[in-house]
Amino acid sequence: MPISDHKFSPMELREREVVRRAIGTVVARLRKAAALSQVEVAEQANMSERELRRIEKGVGGTPLDRLWPLARAINSTPEEIVLEAQKLISADPELG
Repeated sequence: MPISDHKFSPMELREREVVRRAIGTVVARLRKAAALSQVEVAEQANMSERELRRIEKGVGGTPLDRLWPLARAINSTPEEIVLEAQKLISADPELG
């Protein structure tokens, strides 16, 4: 069960937002690099298009158990997604 946002400090909430946006950016980039539509990826990852759009926009988190099928659908690995997100954050801690 997700932890309610009110349990986090403002700094922790900001960090969560930055991480979510970085993960979403990486997923979108990898999907586009694989020349796949959101419809194709959603179907392959057994998720709704809405869920994929939310992930790519950084709205809400990506549960770890959803990361594996999503990574497979975009011809990637969970490790690559996380490492690329970490690089993105290191290059631009505010992501915008």
